[in-house]
Amino acid sequence: MTEDEYERFFEQVANTKVPYKFKLHYTTDVPLAIKTLLYIPSQTSERMNMPQEESAVDLYCKKVLIKAKCGELLPNYLRFVKGVVDCEDLPLNVSRETYQDSSLVAKLRNIITRRVLKTLEDEARKDPAKYNTWYATFKGHIAEGTQTDTTNREVVYKLMRFAANYKKSSSDLISLEEYISKMKEGQKKIYFTNGSSYHAAMDTPFYEPFKDSDVPVLVLSNQLDEFCL
Repeated sequence: MTEDEYERFFEQVANTKVPYKFKLHYTTDVPLAIKTLLYIPSQTSERMNMPQEESAVDLYCKKVLIKAKCGELLPNYLRFVKGVVDCEDLPLNVSRETYQDSSLVAKLRNIITRRVLKTLEDEARKDPAKYNTWYATFKGHIAEGTQTDTTNREVVYKLMRFAANYKKSSSDLISLEEYISKMKEGQKKIYFTNGSSYHAAMDTPFYEPFKDSDVPVLVLSNQLDEFCL
């Protein structure tokens, strides 16, 4: 597919003209025969206190639609993902009641979830600035995943980003892995300061002991981040 074709298909499945941020297009025969084209949008309708989005991933078997907007394919915190999944291993005569309890669908869900998370992790490593821009919009979803996805929690935490006292800008975000790489010899704890804004967090009395030191400190201005830590 050309980039123009990718964009036009995204407009169709997501019902928006706003370009997507990342895509995942792959085919595999192991452990299941799957053809997948998934998009990770650049915006979400859940901002500005709007209701939760519905899943927009359609499930097919050999090009036959099994279920539109199949919420069972991904955990709820990844509900922003759009696209299609075609799994040839699903029986064509599967009923809605059967597939919801199917171990095959659970296996498919695990595979798709891991691939989406790996795509985000790869994109974050490849282009940190682009990923950080995306994360600023979807950090609530990622934070939700750290609390609800016990199977993939370690990977989800790798996707979180934070401001830090050794960075020049509050928008220059780091991962927990980067923080650990900056820890001083003998340091065994992750330190953070929090407030209603970046500057408020830096002015809190709790940060005073670190002002004249080179110990890395995470700067939190979001209650979700504090809760996750």
